[in-house]
Amino acid sequence: MVQQTIYNVQKLENLKKKSEPIKEYIIIFDNVINSETIITEPKEIKNVIKEHFYRWTRANPMDEKKFKE
Repeated sequence: MVQQTIYNVQKLENLKKKSEPIKEYIIIFDNVINSETIITEPKEIKNVIKEHFYRWTRANPMDEKKFKE
């Protein structure tokens, strides 16, 4: 019983250590303003950001012709 408790405490401490640096890199948006509206609903904000990154981070394949020489 004591070993299990110690194991669980160590597991929680390690999880906390891992999550702290991640939280530093998370950006929090209270709203998104575009040319037409101000979006304040969290689900809508998530969708707008998701669509934005999908459009701007699509695959950019390398031009093989340039590297054959």
